[in-house]
Amino acid sequence: MAWNRRNFLGSFACFGLSLAAGRALAVTSCKPEERPCWGYHGGEGPDHWGRLHPDWAACAEGSEQSPIALPGGETVSADERFTLDYRATTGRLSDKTHTVQVDMSPGCQLVLGDRAFSLKQFHFHTPSEHLWSDAADVGELHLVHAADSGEIAVLGVALRPDAPQAFPESFWNWLQTAETGEALMLDPTDLVPGQDQFLGYRGSLTTPPCTEGVHWLLAMEPMAVGSVEQRWLEQQMGQNARPVQPLGSRTVHTVLREGS
Repeated sequence: MAWNRRNFLGSFACFGLSLAAGRALAVTSCKPEERPCWGYHGGEGPDHWGRLHPDWAACAEGSEQSPIALPGGETVSADERFTLDYRATTGRLSDKTHTVQVDMSPGCQLVLGDRAFSLKQFHFHTPSEHLWSDAADVGELHLVHAADSGEIAVLGVALRPDAPQAFPESFWNWLQTAETGEALMLDPTDLVPGQDQFLGYRGSLTTPPCTEGVHWLLAMEPMAVGSVEQRWLEQQMGQNARPVQPLGSRTVHTVLREGS
């Protein structure tokens, strides 16, 4: 889940864009000891992920991959509920190659049924990875949670210019000026629409290794993003959205949020 990957210097080295002091973009090469470089274009793009490393075979062979085009019309009703036990805690800007990411200190949880998932980080994609009515939004926010068992739950929020609810201005101001490693006290509740109905399905990580068994929860209402913030995200990340994957035999169902 995951920054721009334009390779201008030939096929023998891998390059990406990373955050640097003063928010400038810096070119960084892949280290020899790292797994193969991957990106969103050319020989390192999504069509090739499954062949770049044996551990990434699910990217090509998996049957429950993400993202998906969300079906229109009625969705299956399921007796599934979740709560967000979020509170103000420290977020720290990460130095990631493929996305703008904020790593979260312990203290925030998503509880799905009887399973608790701790919020580990959140990051952005442009345009959105999931499609609504066969169309992409300008961006998508992923809040990534992990349980002690290793299970993963991702809460996705579409970003749309005309949405009624927006992120706090103080958050955007910090994000656009912070340096890698800089911290901010924030409440991730402010990043999620105040609604009680979400869509859920079983999927995967949307970047290598494309691990399956991920619990996806998608807000049915978007959050607003202004033109300045949209341009900034695009400048930082380029287009970092994996194409939609076949839904197959899976179903998309409604999930109710309690206590919103």
